[in-house]
Amino acid sequence: MNLYTGWDRRTTVATPQAIRDAIAGADRLQGDPFVIADRSGQWYLQTLRSTAGFIIEKREGDAESHYRAINLKTRRNADLAPELWSRLLSVGVKRDRHFLAEEVIDVFLAYTAWQADPAFLGWESIAV
Repeated sequence: MNLYTGWDRRTTVATPQAIRDAIAGADRLQGDPFVIADRSGQWYLQTLRSTAGFIIEKREGDAESHYRAINLKTRRNADLAPELWSRLLSVGVKRDRHFLAEEVIDVFLAYTAWQADPAFLGWESIAV
C-alpha cells in the first residue's frame, strides 16, 4: 500500500513510521495539507487537516461508495458554561467530523494493516 503526501507530492510505502511522519507533517503545515493511503485506484483513505482538525474520508471502489468519518467520541469544551451545554445538547447530538492527529494515525494504521476501524470511528455516505 502506498502513502501520498500532498505538500511534497511524494509517494512512499505506507509503513507505520511513514504514516506517523506524514500525519505529524500535515499537523505542522499551514494551508490544507492532505495525506492519502492508496490501496489501488478507487480504494483509498484520505485526510485533510483544517483549522478545526482533521477530516477523514474513504472510497471503496466508486463515487457511490465514498464516506466521511464521524468521530463517535464525546468532546466537551471545559470553557463553556454548564447551562450553555444543556441548551446545546437539547437540540440533539451533533456529529463531530473532526479528529486529532493521534486519532488519524490510529485510523491510518488500522486501514493499512487491513484491521477493523478504531471504536471511536463511524462512517456516513457522502455524494461526490
